Amino acid sequence: MAISLDDDDVDIPKLLLIGSGAYTCLTATLHPLSVIKTRAQAVSSAAHTSRMELVRGMIATSGVRGLFAGVVPVLAGALPARAAYIVALEGVRPRAATAARELGLVGVQVEAVAHGCAGLAAAAASMLIYVPVDVVSQRLMMYGDPAIAAARGLDPAERPSFPREVRLIVESSGVRGLFRGLGISLAIGLPAGTIWWSAYGSARAMLQRIAGTTPDIVQKGGAGTFAAFCTC
Repeated sequence: MAISLDDDDVDIPKLLLIGSGAYTCLTATLHPLSVIKTRAQAVSSAAHTSRMELVRGMIATSGVRGLFAGVVPVLAGALPARAAYIVALEGVRPRAATAARELGLVGVQVEAVAHGCAGLAAAAASMLIYVPVDVVSQRLMMYGDPAIAAARGLDPAERPSFPREVRLIVESSGVRGLFRGLGISLAIGLPAGTIWWSAYGSARAMLQRIAGTTPDIVQKGGAGTFAAFCTC
């Protein structure tokens, strides 16, 4: 979910409240799909378990709450991660624009560089928070699976605990265990964030020049569509 920060008088507290709140609600609503996907990826292909069979098995083992396994750390991390994204994005963009102008860039070039640098910083800031949350959340999602529980010496019926999972990870792999997969996440997220915002910023500046009388929401929609195309 991208957020446009084109205006210099952005109300950061209001943006954090609305943007982060909406993102958190969306994350909670879609969390059962993440649980189903994670459990499906862990099931052996030889088992030929359908998604409906998987869901029924999860509900039979853990109840409906099993579909929301790991939601607490996700929600706990979603707000600060999104806040870090917005603050980094808005904090870096004007400074990057100033630096670009000092290098002799003008117009669309300035917007492309400024938004690209802001997108890079925003993606990095949010991932440093969200990756540890995702690591713990995925472990919690696997509770209730007899095979996984047996492999880890756990009771399948035992209620998962966020603090205990953090402790187990740190005891077995150290603090760096909480950041497992960070490199891959950065390798995927940083280019995507940079390209999206760079394309958005340049397209937005171009549309303002050639279609200045077009409603602002239309221009932003067009720029966002172009950015999505470039990112894909």
